[in-house]
Amino acid sequence: MLEPRFHRACCNYLHAISVAFKAFKRLGYERVGVAYYEDVHNRLEGQWLAQTLLEQSKLPESRRVPSLIMPYWDGGQDRFMDWYERYKPDAILSLEQVPGWLAAHGVRVPEDCAFATIDIPVKGAAYVDEQHNQVGEAALNLIIEQLNMNYFGPPPSPRNMQVECKWVDGSTAPPKASLEMPGNPKKRRIKSAQNSH
Repeated sequence: MLEPRFHRACCNYLHAISVAFKAFKRLGYERVGVAYYEDVHNRLEGQWLAQTLLEQSKLPESRRVPSLIMPYWDGGQDRFMDWYERYKPDAILSLEQVPGWLAAHGVRVPEDCAFATIDIPVKGAAYVDEQHNQVGEAALNLIIEQLNMNYFGPPPSPRNMQVECKWVDGSTAPPKASLEMPGNPKKRRIKSAQNSH
């Protein structure tokens, strides 16, 4: 809801992207791609894209993966895979359907590409936790403050209280070095796949 403007509490959407890029870097991934769709982009007022561009500006050009913002998500598998095949990210931050799309095209998570989702956790997967309980607590504090001050109606200067996100490790984004260790079965499978081409 854009009008009327009230005080509100939400997660820090810029921080969500920042947390993910820092985590992927810590885990050894170098080419992070971000994919979602226009409705999300518009509802967040472009904040995910803005922070992604900022994070990528810190990287060499060879490690920058253009974001994919699709006009729709349902039925967008082919468009997503075209983007993946063109840019070959080694890690993807996206929505929960992506592992299935990758698997349907023979791309293994995490052996071929790591994956994490934002907000909606997939069982066992890495994800960015938007901390909804803390957001609810912050919203309640705003309401209590308004009641205690006997304020009613839209405020003259609305406040936006933002809660920072946190990264949750998962099997879809292990340390990249663990996939490349000698004797690791995952590495042997990768080599055999490469030899078959």
